[in-house]
Amino acid sequence: MVRQLPGQVHRDGRAADGLFFGGGVNGQGKRLELSYSYIETPTLVNVFAGYKINRNWSAQVNVDNLARQAHIVAAAASGLVNTAPTRQIQGTVKYQW
Repeated sequence: MVRQLPGQVHRDGRAADGLFFGGGVNGQGKRLELSYSYIETPTLVNVFAGYKINRNWSAQVNVDNLARQAHIVAAAASGLVNTAPTRQIQGTVKYQW
């Protein structure tokens, strides 16, 4: 299940020029792995914010797993476990012509 929440910031009754933000919620719950064990995945919250500087330039920051929830992504029958990063922050500067 994925939910996304796009939005705009308003200033003096109008949208702040160029500013944008949004987020998403992703939850899988309990699932059965190939190792025949159940893995509980927490609900993860991801957010982003950005600014369109002008017609060509924009900048954006994304934060995945905002609450820093450590969790198991996969488990193998041999006992190997793959975990997800607790939080990732990514910045982007983009030029379009």
